[in-house]
Amino acid sequence: MASWFGRRVARKFSPMFKAMYATMGDLNKAFYEKFGDEALPVITKVSGEGGSEVGESYTGNDAG
Repeated sequence: MASWFGRRVARKFSPMFKAMYATMGDLNKAFYEKFGDEALPVITKVSGEGGSEVGESYTGNDAG
C-alpha cells in the first residue's frame, strides 16, 4: 500500500481513536477515584493487555 494512502486512511480514523482513548482515560480516572491505589494494578494490567492486542493487530501475530 502506498504510504500516502495509508496516511489518508489513518486521518479518517484519528477522531475515533482520540475518542476511544479519552473514554478509556475517563474510565480509568473514575475507577481510580472510587478505589484509590488498589485500582492501579488493575488499570495497569488491563491497559497493558489492550496495548498487546493493538500491537498484535499491527504485526499480524496471534501470540496472546
